[in-house]
Amino acid sequence: MSRPLTTLLLAAALAAPAASPAAAAISAPPAAGHNITVFPDRDFVHVDGYAPGQALTIRVVRNGTVVGTASGSADAAGVLEVNHPGGVCWDTLTPDILPGDVVQALTDAAVPAGDATTTADVAVTAGPALDAPGHVVVHGIARDATGAPLPIGQVEQRMVNAAGFTGTQHRRDARAPGDGTLTYDAPGSIHWTATYAFTAADRATALDPATMTRAMWLGANPLLLNELTISEFATPGGPTPGCNAPLAQTAITTLSRTLVNAANAGQDLTVQGIAQGGAAGVTGVSVSVPESAGSAPVAATLSPPGAAGQMTWAATIPAAALADGALPQGDFHLVATYAGPGAPPAETRTLRKDTIAPAPPTATPAPGTYTTAQAVSLSSPEPGAAVRYTVDGRDPVAASPAFGAPLSITSSLGVRAVAVDAAGNVSPVAAFDYAIAPLQPVVVHDPAPAPVVVHDAPRSSGGRIAGLRIAGRVRLRVARHAGIAVSFVAGTDVTVARLRLFKAGARKPLVTKLVALVASGRQTVHLRARSVRAGRYRVEVTGGPSATALGPPVTAVVTLRR
Repeated sequence: MSRPLTTLLLAAALAAPAASPAAAAISAPPAAGHNITVFPDRDFVHVDGYAPGQALTIRVVRNGTVVGTASGSADAAGVLEVNHPGGVCWDTLTPDILPGDVVQALTDAAVPAGDATTTADVAVTAGPALDAPGHVVVHGIARDATGAPLPIGQVEQRMVNAAGFTGTQHRRDARAPGDGTLTYDAPGSIHWTATYAFTAADRATALDPATMTRAMWLGANPLLLNELTISEFATPGGPTPGCNAPLAQTAITTLSRTLVNAANAGQDLTVQGIAQGGAAGVTGVSVSVPESAGSAPVAATLSPPGAAGQMTWAATIPAAALADGALPQGDFHLVATYAGPGAPPAETRTLRKDTIAPAPPTATPAPGTYTTAQAVSLSSPEPGAAVRYTVDGRDPVAASPAFGAPLSITSSLGVRAVAVDAAGNVSPVAAFDYAIAPLQPVVVHDPAPAPVVVHDAPRSSGGRIAGLRIAGRVRLRVARHAGIAVSFVAGTDVTVARLRLFKAGARKPLVTKLVALVASGRQTVHLRARSVRAGRYRVEVTGGPSATALGPPVTAVVTLRR
């Protein structure tokens, strides 16, 4: 970025109070007329407002220790840029600029004297995107060193696109506040939302992947524009093309897993990372799980420093610190703490523990014997858990086929199923056995009416149907909807019963029903007749070992009344 601010800030500079003779040699914030702008995501620093040809030393200071330096002279416009095309490069190492780092522009490095600003903790966390009403929204954070939200007047959000916007104040970009609104999401929250009611053309520009999305801190006194922090969404850091100083980064790079479940709860958790060593770097790393009862920080093992002082490190959290009784269920934190003169703040990652297996799945309809094919649905009592199943007799596992559409069961089949929750925990196996025993076609021969049997016949191994009982009068509405209750005794060799309903004196049945019996003895079947009218009817029951081997009928008379 190359934009001298001297002309723009002239009025503000003249109005600003002059520094007293007793003021510190380094002016923080920068003296009126000078500007320091920090781009932490790109490890890029822009300074302007200095005399052309002014020799400057740019330093990044962390915890009172210099972690990055660069030297150069202001150009004819009073501008010097570090780690940006056309500017100078960082010496030896490219500092990984972080919130809280102090960036200095020194006119005399020996004294030292010059200007300084502290890198603000502002960032875009998500966006741009469309909300429900169709507005473009951008989300981000802005907080001070104590963790409190920055004054809203010090924060601005911008979207920049080379093609420009058609309906914004500056055309090259869109700004909130101004072209849109910028508000914190709740009182005391560090999370903010910028909202833009764009035209269709500007909405498309905002959502263009080429649009640069920024969160900006405008300084302690935004009217002076003498210090800025500009965070750019999804922008990588490190040396810019043409610069070779390697990135001096300290961070967690690898976790062996981010989820503790029933399958891996007995395993250690390995954490790996990188660290910048040397006199102005990191001398030690420790890793801890604060929520684990009695768990002490684990010292990481550091590799010897490489040519640029870069080291790798590794630490192992023992399985005992993750076990039930030590670590509760739910989210927990892994904290890497860095020691040394140039150590960055502690780094925290959020992990999750869920070792509770879900309940077994259920099946609808219930397992059992049916005379027709069944469509079986499987479900999990735990919302969100997937159901995995097998039909080959083997127990299912988490990788077994996932249940989707109902299973069509046309012959006897055993279904085995487990529920697998979002954490990968597997339920006990549920078994559902289905038997399909279709009835054989029936050839109906209507014998002459027989006397009504109203007493129980003794059961015997050669018996057929006996002990027929029905109510003498049944309401028409009940017969149509619930059916006529027919009770009878089936002999031990009866596996199929046929029930028929005749109009009194008629030979053609109005209703025929075949029933597969799973046991002998007293049975009750409801014979439903939707189209009957009031009058006298005859109920006939026959039974036998199959639908083609039925014994003699047993009959009774019933009167249907309104």
